[in-house]
Amino acid sequence: MKPSEQMLAAAKYAEALLAVDRPADAERIVWDLVAVDPSRAELRVTLARVLARAGKLRDAYNEYALLLAIPDLDPPTRSMLEREQRALNFTPE
Repeated sequence: MKPSEQMLAAAKYAEALLAVDRPADAERIVWDLVAVDPSRAELRVTLARVLARAGKLRDAYNEYALLLAIPDLDPPTRSMLEREQRALNFTPE
């Protein structure tokens, strides 16, 4: 299996863990993936979602802010990220 395929499989596993309410386990996996390739936006989206589910709202908000700062996001993705960030009901100080 290629490294990119391994990363994708690990990210899907983290999403599955999140689906069965194991955000702490998912968070460890996603942080490891982001450490390997911090520029992959799809990993950062998964990280933001995992952090939100783990109750780490400030960290999730900051991840969404980083993603929304990407200048060439397509409009549907930007809209999705904005909705998810608003759904956190978190206001930064």
